Amino acid sequence: MATYLEFIQQNEERDGVRFSWNVWPSSRLEATRMVVPLACLLTPLRERPDLPPVQYEPVLCSRATCKAVLNPLCQVDYRAKLWACNFCFQRNQFPPAYAGISEVNQPAELMPQFSTIEYIVQRGPQTPLIFLYVVDTCLEEEDLQALKESLQMSLSLLPADALVGLITFGRMIQVHELSCEGISKSYVFRGTKDLTAKQIQDMLGLSRPAVPIQQGRPLQAPEQPVISSRFLQPVQKIDMNLTDLLGELQRDPWPVTQGKRPLRSTGVALSIAVGLLEGTFPNTGARIMLFTGGPPTQGPGMVVGDELKTPIRSWHDIEKDNARFMKKATKHYETLANRTATNGHCIDIYACALDQTGLLEMKCCANLTGGHMVMGDSFNTSLFKQTFQRVFNKGLGGEFRMAFGANLEVKTSRELKIAGAIGPCVSLNVKGPCVSENELGIGGTSQWKICGLDPCTTLAIYFEVVNQHNAPIPQGGRGAVQFVTQYQHSSTQKRIRVTTIARNWADAQSQLQHIEAAFDQEAAAVLMARLGVYRAESEEGPDVLRWLDRQLIRLCQKFGQYNKDDPNSFRLSESFSLYPQFMFHLRRSPFLQVFNNSPDESSYYRHHFARQDLTQSLIMIQPILYAYSFHGPPEPVLLDSSSILPDRILLMDTFFQIVIYLGETIAQWQKAGYQDMPEYENFKHLLQAPLDDAQEILQTRFPMPRYVHTEHGGSQARFLLSKVNPSQTHNNLYAWGQESGAPILTDDVSLQVFMDHLKKLAVSSAA
Repeated sequence: MATYLEFIQQNEERDGVRFSWNVWPSSRLEATRMVVPLACLLTPLRERPDLPPVQYEPVLCSRATCKAVLNPLCQVDYRAKLWACNFCFQRNQFPPAYAGISEVNQPAELMPQFSTIEYIVQRGPQTPLIFLYVVDTCLEEEDLQALKESLQMSLSLLPADALVGLITFGRMIQVHELSCEGISKSYVFRGTKDLTAKQIQDMLGLSRPAVPIQQGRPLQAPEQPVISSRFLQPVQKIDMNLTDLLGELQRDPWPVTQGKRPLRSTGVALSIAVGLLEGTFPNTGARIMLFTGGPPTQGPGMVVGDELKTPIRSWHDIEKDNARFMKKATKHYETLANRTATNGHCIDIYACALDQTGLLEMKCCANLTGGHMVMGDSFNTSLFKQTFQRVFNKGLGGEFRMAFGANLEVKTSRELKIAGAIGPCVSLNVKGPCVSENELGIGGTSQWKICGLDPCTTLAIYFEVVNQHNAPIPQGGRGAVQFVTQYQHSSTQKRIRVTTIARNWADAQSQLQHIEAAFDQEAAAVLMARLGVYRAESEEGPDVLRWLDRQLIRLCQKFGQYNKDDPNSFRLSESFSLYPQFMFHLRRSPFLQVFNNSPDESSYYRHHFARQDLTQSLIMIQPILYAYSFHGPPEPVLLDSSSILPDRILLMDTFFQIVIYLGETIAQWQKAGYQDMPEYENFKHLLQAPLDDAQEILQTRFPMPRYVHTEHGGSQARFLLSKVNPSQTHNNLYAWGQESGAPILTDDVSLQVFMDHLKKLAVSSAA
């Protein structure tokens, strides 16, 4: 038998699933005592080069309340051509196409290596992908120029048949008509008045007209779409026109007086974009791409007034209930986000400005629809340009790595129920026998809609064991879960990906060591962190930290080995040993600590944390630190202040930033120019090595991280110092003797102090 670690990795590679527990406690009571809920991280579209899609429809269980998909865990009677559903035990006939099956001639969906399988569904019309650019023109000249170039570049990356539309906004909103030759024509809207979808469609002439009588006969239905296509045209048809139109875009012409912000009607511009797509292409793959260079300052959705002397809201204002536009603006964007999600479209937000742009209020637009959120200082930075280009990256088959309008359905065997999901999704409110009363995250449903998906999009799904303590599960029983994701592939095909997994049940009284050995501490840390960050959106920060601490203490009491009231005797087994330090770093992370971050930054960090896969999420919780020195090849070192040595270069990856930090001696040598002398060739190589490694990360990550190059005593060294464990601070520096490492000026507790407290509380008989 492979080790559990190998088992976990194989499952992740094959199915894109990581469970917190890989042997499941067999009763509701035991499961609640496990502290960390039974849950999994699911990456529905994980790239699998060895998984060619099959060209037929899935076979479904015939029971109306079940409809599970045929899978390798079903029992099959090859002689009678029957299969028994492993979720509801219904016996089903195979369809006629399966007449030739036998033990040696099995269809793919019955083979264990195809526990994940993808079907291409041929029914239904295919519609092209749609990209609607919504562009802010209240920008500085060079910013606007850079943005126009990026947009023109993006046209060359789109498939020829994709439909494109353009809306520009400043004080007024212009919807550009793209089908007219030689003359640019646009519909102009006021930025202060909110319009209903019906009004927008009437004004743009999109509503179905009263049927005109033409030579005595009504217009035929097929001629209908022509009306809607004036604003959305295929790239191949308007490539030149649109390139010229973008090139001629001017800054918003309304004068901005000294001491005022430009009037920016982001809320209405988005509302018009949503209404336009709602009326023309509901339920097809579409992206609304919003590019904004500042906060909305007028009309519905405004976040701050136009007086520069009143700053945009801070965390302090929000706590004191002093952010006067916040509630109303948030409500406006939430309404838009829900409408967009209902139509299966997604909204991307590219916000590039030195000050806040209102991401806090607008975050739901990207969070609920699975859109991207990118935050930068200016459109003229490589951070924005490269990130925007990566949106159009091609995957293994030469197609876009984006999917649209997905529905995720989860089915469970009868001992389990679904408590909820956390990720870029909205509930479809589908009740059923496998939906739990207790909600974790977005609950009360067994189906969710994910409007924008890519191969890294990951949802956390939480379960509840409902089997009663006095009804034991037979020895050797297994619980099963099936994930069915229906989506529109970027080639516009409809596809269905089905993943079916099973795990063993174990009695926690007699087999606790099995359950313990199968604990996946990395997945558990990310799943608990998602719960914490989800709660932080609606609860006070200190309450969330207290909740996390209580859970950690309970986990240590349950699985630690210790003598009562003797902290020194406390031990955790290998499968739990890293979990406390993940929690230590999570408590200090920008997802839970808002100190030193603006509300927009916190929204941005949380947005990415709620959608990235396990590897990236762990980097966000506990950044990776590599050391480069003359003593040997680069090596990973502890994220600790003792790793900061004068003769070392450090490379830190926090997912959002890549920081290169030169130790004191190295920085002095570089200033003295040693790297340019032929006899110090090896020093030159040492300086170059971290730069090359950083480039590798910068080339592939989405969104592109901020790149920081600093040195001992540099102003940007704070990026590194705020992340490392402060094992040496100004408080204990002299107690340690003259040790190496850099003392850090902080009152934060170190991991050592944290662990000492944890042990004391875990072994205390009063607890």
